[in-house]
Amino acid sequence: MQTRALIVDDETSTCELIEKVLGSVGIESLILTNSTEAVMVLRQRRFAIVFLDFRMTLPDGAELTRQMRKSGYNRTTPVVLISDDPHPHAMTQGFGCQFFPL
Repeated sequence: MQTRALIVDDETSTCELIEKVLGSVGIESLILTNSTEAVMVLRQRRFAIVFLDFRMTLPDGAELTRQMRKSGYNRTTPVVLISDDPHPHAMTQGFGCQFFPL
């Protein structure tokens, strides 16, 4: 079974860049530019890693991460939040949604 990654970003060029890098090491990628679609995909499929745009239309990357942490399928899947927000509060907010619920 091939390792799969999910990439969710409303910028197609960002998705394609990440897909190219992952592909170079043999990781298959599923690209979504609509975060609403990602909600259903994350409920139906398991991924080795997920890349999420931190700031996109709702659900944004932070909300998708929260939903993942509450689910069964991708509860422990590593998440990389992608952001160009230079403010420290963005990083704090991103780390805040990464923790696993008890």
